[in-house]
Amino acid sequence: MGTRIGLAGRTMIDVAINWFLPEWAPNAHPLLVHFPIALLTTGVFFDLLGFALSQQMVWRHSGTALYVIGTALMGATYITGREAAATVFTPGLAHGLVNEHWTWATFTLGYFTILTLGRLATHGATIMRSRSTTASHTTLDTITNVFSWRPALIQILFFVAGVGGLWLVMETADRGGQLVYEYGVGVMPPPLTF
Repeated sequence: MGTRIGLAGRTMIDVAINWFLPEWAPNAHPLLVHFPIALLTTGVFFDLLGFALSQQMVWRHSGTALYVIGTALMGATYITGREAAATVFTPGLAHGLVNEHWTWATFTLGYFTILTLGRLATHGATIMRSRSTTASHTTLDTITNVFSWRPALIQILFFVAGVGGLWLVMETADRGGQLVYEYGVGVMPPPLTF
């Protein structure tokens, strides 16, 4: 971890996060964790609606917006989860599962970051192509042709990739749920010592 400015033994992030946390919440991770799940699931559903309903571009652009917001919140959730792991009581048997949860979360965040950037690139190329009014062949035309050579195929690939990403989310969430519901991580107080 990098160097952080501390206030009376607490990091600036701790101070900022704890300022808005309700008393019952041990940290920000449980408050954030469900937002990326819901937003990314809805984004994949919007992709499906883009195939089935009219006004396909509205659904696809909305789906991309949900991917952007969901991935950004996933990044915040990942950071707060890493911070939370250092502050909550974790029973000895759960430490291996914490590492598995981190590993899955890292892969899931990386996957959705790449997928979201790909979606933004294809949407940006589509928008640039539709706004291009020059008749000459430019570098912009070459770039947009690469991304829009088969729009239906690209839509299908993004949908399938989104479903695959939801599988990663499910695996990550399963391990997080096990930590909370089987081991009491973040919920169970540390044992009393005498």
